Amino acid sequence: MMGLLFIREAKISISNFALTNLKTYPEVAKLDEHDAQLIINKILVDLDLMSQDVVKYKLYNTWELQISAQFNLIQGHELESLYKKSYPFLNIYQKQDSLKKDIIQKIINDFPQYTPNEIFETIKKIV
Repeated sequence: MMGLLFIREAKISISNFALTNLKTYPEVAKLDEHDAQLIINKILVDLDLMSQDVVKYKLYNTWELQISAQFNLIQGHELESLYKKSYPFLNIYQKQDSLKKDIIQKIINDFPQYTPNEIFETIKKIV
C-alpha cells in the first residue's frame, strides 16, 4: 500500500518498481499479482527488510502475496519511523496517525481490492 501511495503522490516513479504494463496511477486498477509483488519487493529492499524467510498474506481481492517475516514483526510506530528514515519525503506526516489516514483516504478508497484482509477487517471494526 505504501508503494501505491508513493506512485499516487509521484514520489517514486512507476518505472522504479520495474512494472512494465503500468505507466500512470489510474492504470494501477489493472495491476496484476506479479506486479503487486514487485512493488512489495522494492519497498522491502529499500527498507533493508528483504529476506527468504517470508510470510504469506491475502488481499481483499483473494491474491496471496509475500512479505518478509521480519517486516511482519515490526510494530506500527516503529515501522512508520523506518519508512520515514528510508523515505524522508514522508516526514511531512508529523501528526499522529496522519500517514495512516492518508493511506486509507487515498489508497484504500481508490483501490480497496488491494487491501490486506487484516487491515480491511480492522477498518470494518472501526467504522
